[in-house]
Amino acid sequence: GLDPDDVIQGELGNCWFCAALAAISWMRPNTLKRSFSKVLSYKFTRGAFAVKIYDFRAEEDRWVVVDDYVPVDKDFMPYFARSRDPNECWPLLLEKVFAKLHSCYQLMAGHCKQCLKIGPVIRCLTKASVKKVMTGEEDPDDLWKRIKKTVGHRGVLECSTRKSREAFKLGLVCFHAYTIVGVEDVKGHQLLRIRNTWGHSEWKGDWCDTDEANWTDEMKRAVSSYVDADDGAFYIAYRDFLTHYDKLYLGELPDEEEREDDDDGAATSCRDMEKGYWSC
Repeated sequence: GLDPDDVIQGELGNCWFCAALAAISWMRPNTLKRSFSKVLSYKFTRGAFAVKIYDFRAEEDRWVVVDDYVPVDKDFMPYFARSRDPNECWPLLLEKVFAKLHSCYQLMAGHCKQCLKIGPVIRCLTKASVKKVMTGEEDPDDLWKRIKKTVGHRGVLECSTRKSREAFKLGLVCFHAYTIVGVEDVKGHQLLRIRNTWGHSEWKGDWCDTDEANWTDEMKRAVSSYVDADDGAFYIAYRDFLTHYDKLYLGELPDEEEREDDDDGAATSCRDMEKGYWSC
C-alpha cells in the first residue's frame, strides 16, 4: 500500500511537493489511489497513465495523461522523486503529472515563482481546504488543539522550517518542507513525529532517536512508532517545533470513509475524461 516512506525527494528542489505526497499517503492513501484512472486502463496498456487532478480555479476535475518514462542518472536510477521500495512507482508518476502541469520539471523547484507551492498542491490532490498558519502568531495551546483536531478528522499536515543557524546545528534543513506523520500526547509530553522528504538527516535535539534520557523503554512502548534509524523520521517536542518551524499547513478534508475498491469507471465516462485536460 501507499506509505509516506515511499516518497523520497530526488535532485529536484521540490520538497514542498514530496512532503505533500507523503502527508496525503499517511492519512488518505486511497485518495491518491483513486487519482489513477481505471477507465483508460484498457486503452493505455503500454506505458501511459491517466491521473485525476482537481482544478481549483475552475472547480472541476481534470485528467492528465503521462507516459512512464522518467529521468534517470548514469546508473539508470530515478533522478528526481524515487521510492525506498523499488516496486513503488506512484511518486514518480505523480511528480511527472505535476511537471507536465508546470511545463517542465525545473519549474517545480521551490524557488521558482511558477511552482504551485504547498497549499495548492494538497488541494489539487485531495480537494482539501488548506489553512496556512504562522506558528509564532498563534497561541500554543490553541494551535495544539487545532493540530489534534486535524489529525482526528484524518486531515493532512505539512510544515516548513525557518532560517536559523541553531536549527541547522540541530540537524534541520532551513527553508525546507517536512511532513507531520504523528501527533501524540504521551505521559505529559506533547510530541510530533516529523519526516524529512530526503529520507535521511534528522533532528538531533531532545527526543531525537538517540536521546537515551527521554527514550526510556516505557516511552518507546508508549508512542506509536519509535524507530532508531536514519530514515528521515523523528520525534520532536512541540515546544521545539514552534521554535524551529514557522509555517504549518492544515488540510481539512470531507469526513468520509475511504473505499478500498472504489471503481471510477461507474462514475466517469471516456468522453468526460477527454474534455477534462488541464493546460496551465
